[in-house]
Amino acid sequence: MRETFRCDGIINLNKPVGCTSADCVAIVKKKLWQIFSNTQESLPNTEIATQSSSSTKKLIYPKVGHMGTLDPMGSGVLLIGVGKATRLFDWYLKHDKEYIADFVFGVEHDTLDCTGRIERTTTNIPTVSQVQSVISQFVGNISQIPPQYSAKKIGGERAYDLARQGKRATLQPCNVIVHDIKILQQLDDKTFKLKINCSSGTYIRSLGRDIALALGSLASMSYINRVRCGQFVLQDSVLLDDIKLSNIVPLEQSLPKLPRYDLCDSLMDSLLVGKKIYLDNPIDVPHILYCKGLLFGIGCTLIDGRLSINTRLL
Repeated sequence: MRETFRCDGIINLNKPVGCTSADCVAIVKKKLWQIFSNTQESLPNTEIATQSSSSTKKLIYPKVGHMGTLDPMGSGVLLIGVGKATRLFDWYLKHDKEYIADFVFGVEHDTLDCTGRIERTTTNIPTVSQVQSVISQFVGNISQIPPQYSAKKIGGERAYDLARQGKRATLQPCNVIVHDIKILQQLDDKTFKLKINCSSGTYIRSLGRDIALALGSLASMSYINRVRCGQFVLQDSVLLDDIKLSNIVPLEQSLPKLPRYDLCDSLMDSLLVGKKIYLDNPIDVPHILYCKGLLFGIGCTLIDGRLSINTRLL
């Protein structure tokens, strides 16, 4: 007897401080696999299919992977894809994010956060009003240089690997969008808590560095909490110790915010075998594709009108 447990969706995990994103994936995978091994009946958001093949049972477990890393010192929303939802990785990387971060002024670490080595200090500590006066400069489309300790590749090597070897990489500026920055609180005479709403790819550590430099000062990040990733918010997240199958948000509720397109029922066989399909009404931007009422994937038409499936989900 061969048993297949299908469980597709997203877990909105509240990642703890000190744990890497890969560590979280390993823990979630172990918990889910233990549940699948012990269950004998269908549970919420789970589909069980059996197929006679031998006298033994073989469990086929779903893939599990994170949908964009969060630094070990960071906490908060870390999206974990389960099953077919892992195919949505590229779509989730594009989601806007929101953070609450603390910055200590007067000191700069090589990592731009408190985990690194202190490189420079200054006695020039800005006031709340001074910080408020410059943050508007960093709202909108901005260019920022990534931290030396980042995953950017330089000549085939990660910048953080070069930094650990004592080599300083020449990093090119990247363009990001910061939607909003708010000062939430001044924690002490040197530390400010900010709330930042930004596009994917924004380096919060670099943002703190640049705000400080605009004030003739220095700063390093001492705390970061991701409170939102796309439509997933911290209030709805689950702790590692509390994960259950019911915490998996079903695939159709986890999709990126894209328009829906219903394909003709007669196209299903062609879709399943990958035949070329030309649509009478081309869709030149990605759509969520349905056929026979079933979620098939995400796709759009090419210049010649041929349908291209970017992400298959059926």
